[in-house]
Amino acid sequence: MVDDDPLLRNLARRVLQESGHTVIESADGTSGLRLAETQAPDLVVLDLGMPGMSGLEVLKAIRARSESAALPVLLLTAWGEESAVRAGFEHGATDYLVKPFAIPQLLARVHACLARAAKG
Repeated sequence: MVDDDPLLRNLARRVLQESGHTVIESADGTSGLRLAETQAPDLVVLDLGMPGMSGLEVLKAIRARSESAALPVLLLTAWGEESAVRAGFEHGATDYLVKPFAIPQLLARVHACLARAAKG
């Protein structure tokens, strides 16, 4: 989970852990990318709008590495305009969810991303 909003990270961590997932988190893109490279997660939930390294830059870096090119990335962001959604998918997002979101929708999208990756 890579998001600069600590309240959102706390909520998402709690909900995902209650659903049986292990969650590691980062408050910025640079450390989030480092975690993705060193921890080999099954999924990255990534905000686009962060200070420093943006989520789109993190996504591009994940897709550029052969070790993580197929890693599912769910963009979870307040950027809901069509151009942002298009840019996310053009750079390799697996799915896209706009804030504010419903908890069941987050869980459904996380499970779908993981299921697609498992069939891979």
